[in-house]
Amino acid sequence: MTTKDALLAVLDGSGQEHILADYDNLSTAEQLILAAQVTSFSAAQWKHMNAMLKDSLDHLNKSNGSASAAAAKDPSITPPPAATIFHLPKLLAEGSAEVATIRAAGMHVIARGEGAALLMAGGSGTRLGVTIPKGLFHCDLLPSGRSLFEYHCNRVRKMEQMAAAWARDSQVAVPPGAETTGRGLLHLLVMTSDQNDAATKAFFCEHNYFGLRPDQVLFFRQSSLPCYDEKTGKVLMEEKGKICVAPGGNGGLYESLVRTPTAAALASSKSEQGVLAQIQMRGVRYVQIFSVDNILAKLGDPYFFGVAAARQAEVVVKTVPKASAEERVGVFALTDGEWGVVEYTEIGTERALQRDDVSGELAYNCGNIASHCCSVDFLKLAAKDMQTSTFYHAARKNIATVNGIVPAIKMEAFIFDEFKLAKQVPTRPHGGGDRLDAFQIMQVDRNAEFAPIKNAEGAATDTATTAADLVLQLHTKWVAEAVMAAPEALGTGEEGYSVQDRATALQRLREGLCQWEINPLVSYEGEGLTPLAPQLIRRSLTGEGVLSLEETAQNRANM
Repeated sequence: MTTKDALLAVLDGSGQEHILADYDNLSTAEQLILAAQVTSFSAAQWKHMNAMLKDSLDHLNKSNGSASAAAAKDPSITPPPAATIFHLPKLLAEGSAEVATIRAAGMHVIARGEGAALLMAGGSGTRLGVTIPKGLFHCDLLPSGRSLFEYHCNRVRKMEQMAAAWARDSQVAVPPGAETTGRGLLHLLVMTSDQNDAATKAFFCEHNYFGLRPDQVLFFRQSSLPCYDEKTGKVLMEEKGKICVAPGGNGGLYESLVRTPTAAALASSKSEQGVLAQIQMRGVRYVQIFSVDNILAKLGDPYFFGVAAARQAEVVVKTVPKASAEERVGVFALTDGEWGVVEYTEIGTERALQRDDVSGELAYNCGNIASHCCSVDFLKLAAKDMQTSTFYHAARKNIATVNGIVPAIKMEAFIFDEFKLAKQVPTRPHGGGDRLDAFQIMQVDRNAEFAPIKNAEGAATDTATTAADLVLQLHTKWVAEAVMAAPEALGTGEEGYSVQDRATALQRLREGLCQWEINPLVSYEGEGLTPLAPQLIRRSLTGEGVLSLEETAQNRANM
């Protein structure tokens, strides 16, 4: 057990020694909890957090009330150069040869075991009206009852299968044991929080890791930061033996990836190394990052990996066109020549309405959907930078403390704040330098890739209902396209269908008389459904409401 003197040594020089004021009056269990909190930061980090607090408050006070006006007048904000944008829907529609090249590059990354997907899953379902970790949530409107975690894991498994098949056709060697099913090709990293770590791990264990290999799923905890009194700069106490802490924002992901597991975590991690070091030793080069609450997130997307690999980018971000100039979403842009997100409160009316001279589209049209693909080398650089960075976002919140509800300062780092470092990755070809192509934007179809579940029912957007509607619209569209691509008629009997059957099924699908939910194990993005057209037509002819297509031995044989 850590002694009080040892704890005071950690806090020495930080001005936070009051944390231990009641240490001698605590029970042994309470002392252990407080000691763990204090020693979760080094002596240098305790001093560094004071600097973070000062700088974040300076930034907050300067921006309050004037952020929008200042940004609107600031000529240093410029839209992304066209050369940095890979517009996937447009290129697919045009039949561009680059699309095939990009996809092949991404498939090669997956087939060689060089890709990973990361789920930011530290949140709870409080805003949804539930008390479970958000990844355990499921939409009642979807008949499968699949949790968000199962949806995401099924997409990983399906892409592994597709990559293994691609590798066989392309004569690309895959890691041993993955030749047939691709099992284990994509690592899955799950970022939890102190509050939901145990429940999340138990859920994966209870469901046999949703068909993934246990050793390809790695868990790590999101970092938390102390909450401070703004006037005194002192850390606030939740109880006499417990510091007030709050999640440090998704930008804490970088340091969390490289953090060495604590003694308590070693039993489950089976490694004394941080997660990033573990996957790098296994050959991973790129990590896709998603929010767990986006039910349409395409984990393992080969186009995403492909843009990074083919264009030698250190950071690729998925974006969607804005629904309107007034949409309240942050957009990727250059500020003083550095990549980042300009929030809707900062863009200003003039820029929000600005149009590109060539395309006529909004100039600032790359809406942030929190989907990123980063090289392992970039993640290492960002983690190192975060150790000394004092650029955090401060927020004033009322929180519960040992002295009741009081105003407090919470600090957060955002993942995109580090994207400016992409061009500084030391392993970049030709020595790095000021190269815009270190950062790339991949514009995607909003209706196919973005259905977040953030709000309780009754909200206008981002509810379980709005997300389920988007899933059903997309999957029903896939079924209609598969039926359209099938022969007009196919034999007779139970396995066949007539011209009229096909036409009626299409009409019912278009009119919404029946809708479909497709298990990602059956189809990742609408592929492979045409061989199942007889079944899809028969069920669409008579089915009512929402129909579900699951993976079965018969479906596998037909696909």
